Amino acid sequence: ELPVCFRPGAHRFVALFSNSSMHNGPPDGAYEPYDATATGIVPGYPAAVAALVAAGIRVITIDGSDVGPGTVSTQLTTLAQDTGALYLDAPACFEIPLGYGPADVSVILEVIDGLVP
Repeated sequence: ELPVCFRPGAHRFVALFSNSSMHNGPPDGAYEPYDATATGIVPGYPAAVAALVAAGIRVITIDGSDVGPGTVSTQLTTLAQDTGALYLDAPACFEIPLGYGPADVSVILEVIDGLVP
């Protein structure tokens, strides 16, 4: 069980903002895994996704990079899809460049509203 607190009966969402590719991301061949012997990190993407799904947590992702579609958005899209965060029949991954000052991330509230039955 994840050491995370959610109100009993509540829908479980996590918003993940990133502007860089994952080290231990989806096993798509585009990530650079950490050396488990050097970091002590053993669980990777499959174990993390399994724990999130088992806990009923869906991950809404925001690609904050300013490079457009690529490794970051592909990995974040995969994470949203693998955790069941689907919005309008597509993974709940959005490209909102965060490096140019304030960003409007209100889309997250619209997505959550759409994900709750």
